[in-house]
Formats: sequence, C-alpha cells, structure tokens
Amino acid sequence: MVGAKHLRAAGVAIMLAASAGAPALAADLGYPAATEAPQAEPMVEWGSGWYLRGDIGPYQDLGVAVSATEKAKKRNSVEFSGGAGYQFNNWFRMDATYEHFMNRTRSGSADQVVCPYTARGLHQDNYDATGAIISTTNVGHAYDLNERCNVTTGSRLGVQGALLNAYADLGKYGIVTPYIGAGAGVFMHRASAATRYFKASDGSPYAADLTAMASYPLVWLDPINGSQAVDPTTGKYPAIAFDKQKWDRKYSRTVTKFGWALMAGVGIDLADGLKLDIGYRYLNAGQFKSMPDPRNGAIKTTNLDVHQVKVGLRYQID
Repeated sequence: MVGAKHLRAAGVAIMLAASAGAPALAADLGYPAATEAPQAEPMVEWGSGWYLRGDIGPYQDLGVAVSATEKAKKRNSVEFSGGAGYQFNNWFRMDATYEHFMNRTRSGSADQVVCPYTARGLHQDNYDATGAIISTTNVGHAYDLNERCNVTTGSRLGVQGALLNAYADLGKYGIVTPYIGAGAGVFMHRASAATRYFKASDGSPYAADLTAMASYPLVWLDPINGSQAVDPTTGKYPAIAFDKQKWDRKYSRTVTKFGWALMAGVGIDLADGLKLDIGYRYLNAGQFKSMPDPRNGAIKTTNLDVHQVKVGLRYQID
C-alpha cells in the first residue's frame, strides 16, 4: 500500500504542475491570461521656474516740453512695472514687463514772445552833401521788440511700454544674489497740447496780417539801427512768414518708439520663493518731438531717458 506520506508528496507535485500550466490552459480556452499590474508613472512638476514680479521706481522728470513754447521744468515722479519671467537655471533668467510712467500734466504761462502786430515798412533816407534828403530806399519791415504776446499753454504726456529683459545671476551669497541685465522693447508716447497767444498791449487774441508792403524787401529789420533782426527767444533771425498769422494751436499725437534698458542689483531672500529686488536701472524710452512752434515751425527734441533706483518683489510659482 502507498503510504500517506507518498500521497501528500504527489498532491503537492500535481498542484505545482497545475499552477504552472494554468495560463496556457486559459489561453487555450479563450480566456485572457493574467498580467502584472502597470507601474504608475512618476508625476512631473510643471512651472517650477516661473515667477511673477512687481516694481516701483521714483525718477526725476526731465522737463520734456510737449509744446515748443512751454517752460521745461523738472519734477519728481514715479514709474510702476509688473510682469512674469522664467528662471532657466541658477545663472540665467528672463522676464517680460509692462512699464507705466505717471502721466505728466502741465498748464500755465510761457515766456512772452515777440509777435509783430503789423508788417510796417522801413526805408532809408539818402542825403546830398548839404544834408538834404534826395531819395529814399525801402529796406525791409520792422521787427519791433516791444510788440509782444503773452502765451498760455497746457499739455499732457503719457508714456507706457513693454520690455523683454535678460539677467545673469552672479552667484548666491547667503541670502543675497547679485545680478546684471539688459532689456529692449517698445514704448508708446501719447501727447496732447494747446497753446494760445494774446497781445500784451490790450489782451486781445493775436491774429495779425503780416502781408508785406509793396516794393519793400521781405526781410525783418531792427527798427532802431536797421540791422537784421534777431529774435530774443531763439537768438536767431525770426523765421516769421510775411502772411496772415494765427498762432493758436491744438495738438494730439501718439507714436511708438524703440526703448532699451540696462540694470544691476541684488535679489534678497525673504521667504521660500519670495525675493526682495533692489536695483539701479537706466531706461531710454525713445526720442520725443514737441508740437511745432507756430511762429517758425521749430521742434524741440528730447530723449525720454531716466535713471532709477527700483524696489520690487519676485515670487516663484511652485
């Protein structure tokens, strides 16, 4: 007789054989074979290099004259900027910023200007040996420095733009990271102005008929000494046409200009992902051209550039 011990051994062998052949048998019968559970893919972190920023920077208004006749006065003002960027590694980052300068509004009186009330002819007397007048020569028209106008002016200038900036971080020293950078972009200049002229003699609006007198040369002369006239405002010959004059003007203009910036500063760790940014920036927002002077068409050109110490925050998005 076969002992119980041998029966148990045979049973174990049969169970092992059955388990080994089960997948094949299942396949033969049309059932899917058991497979291993798929491994979960590791989660990938997105956006670990992105950051937001906001800054404020006081500066001194360079005294831009929107109207060619207004006084260019300097004043203190402030500029705001904000944007987003990406930290590529420990040494390099880039951001795009929107730049907004406070609108500059001015109104008041400008310096008096010479404004001929009429085109008054000047002639030169010719004398003989006895001192008697024998003929006269028409020499030009009188530019009388006593004929003046008061000027009132008002203007508004707004400057906004966008910059793409690149920075080199120069290593980390404790909680401080110094950097240098440069940026380039576009700026929009929105300007408007109004200028009015009033005769100083009676306060009436200036509107003169400076049509030249017949047979008189088209030249402005000093009525005192007969020399070629010089405008005291410009120090040059007055380029005022011999025609009807009305100098009141309204002006509105929007232009887009290339701008660029250079900067240097430090980032200071305040908390996890939050930095205080303190730096110097030179910004050139393009060249601004004033409303033409109605007397002679002259235009004042000014570079809209500022030196700033800017303070802001950078927040890392994690």
